[in-house]
Amino acid sequence: MFLIRLVIAFVLGLSLLPLPGTTFAAEGMSPAEVQQRKINLAGKQRMLSQQILMFGCMATYGVHRDVSAAAAQAAISEFDHVLGALRQGDDELGLRYERSGTVLQALGRVEQIWPQFRGAAQALIRGEDEELGPLREMAPDLLSRMNAAVQEMVADSNAGGVPELKRAIDVAGRQRMLIMKMTAEVCLVKSGLSPDVDLSRASKTMNLFDTALYNLQYGNIGDDVIEAPSWEIAEMLKLVEAQWDVMRGNIEAVLKSPNPTVEEMDAMMKTAIQLLNDMNETVWMYENI
Repeated sequence: MFLIRLVIAFVLGLSLLPLPGTTFAAEGMSPAEVQQRKINLAGKQRMLSQQILMFGCMATYGVHRDVSAAAAQAAISEFDHVLGALRQGDDELGLRYERSGTVLQALGRVEQIWPQFRGAAQALIRGEDEELGPLREMAPDLLSRMNAAVQEMVADSNAGGVPELKRAIDVAGRQRMLIMKMTAEVCLVKSGLSPDVDLSRASKTMNLFDTALYNLQYGNIGDDVIEAPSWEIAEMLKLVEAQWDVMRGNIEAVLKSPNPTVEEMDAMMKTAIQLLNDMNETVWMYENI
């Protein structure tokens, strides 16, 4: 498994270095720490749902087909594992057995659609089905259900944690999903399934990322988002902003081209992965403030 991750990292520019403090023991964590960890990991599930679609689209487009397919499978495996851990607990992940009925119900709704989504994704990346349509159709529903589960966790006042910080982790964590979502949507524009719809979706996703990034940096009372709570997070968000400028340029180049080359699609994907890495580190900083 590590060899597969190493190949993926080499081709796509992924970082295999663990973030500081990524070894957890749920029994030694406070209720607030457990809740913040849970919101981070559940929020990451939103990203994985879109990352699977993105890598599936890239594989179909011919961008490092075998590596993109392996990366999609790695995301599927992680989603599978964490979905069970959010319900049953996992000491190594820093998760405890879920006791909230509303959270469990929300996770149940995710579990209803996940096997079908997983099956469609695996058929696509194995070459058993070359149609992106089924995965494209299910991705918004899976994302919506996973997001609803995250919101139940954020709203669970009995679980502990500072409400403002939990909300900030949610919004910062959502940025990871938006990065993968916009990349998948731009790829789908060029797949030709429904380019006008996917272009509209990509535009909305990019605008949402822009707005949320500003809110995380400077705060927004109306959206219940606090400004960056430390200078370290503020500096990290500046790095995210700089990388976002690079990625936006790559997106514009792909969208302007009638038939983007594999190299142009690859450049967009690699900048998206780097932005994702930067945003993931930012979320870790929020979680561990």
